Amino acid sequence: LFSHASTREEACKNLLVALQEMTIRGEISNNTAALQYILQSPEFRTDVHSTAWLDVLIADKVPMAPSVQDKLAVVCGSVVTARNLFMDHRAEVLSCLDRGLVPGSTVTQYSQHHFSLIFGDFKY
Repeated sequence: LFSHASTREEACKNLLVALQEMTIRGEISNNTAALQYILQSPEFRTDVHSTAWLDVLIADKVPMAPSVQDKLAVVCGSVVTARNLFMDHRAEVLSCLDRGLVPGSTVTQYSQHHFSLIFGDFKY
């Protein structure tokens, strides 16, 4: 991702907007939140940063991304997973009905979905 403008401030602003609007689909770790933190820091804005400055941030474990509470992450992950299972079963039921077949009991049980979710070294 690159940004170009007539001033450093404008280029940083454009880059920040691009990072905020960026969407990465799937379970891919990325550093967009950390990059946004760096772009908004006074040291970067005033161009008084260095690689040593970044090394200190990393060594001091400065939180560069908002933390998500474990319970909230697990609930959100569960809801998304359950919805995806429901949509898969729904598509299978509709496919059976379109073909004039009675759907099997394994796909018509919408009230229960069994799956595992792993987050923070815990299996739920």
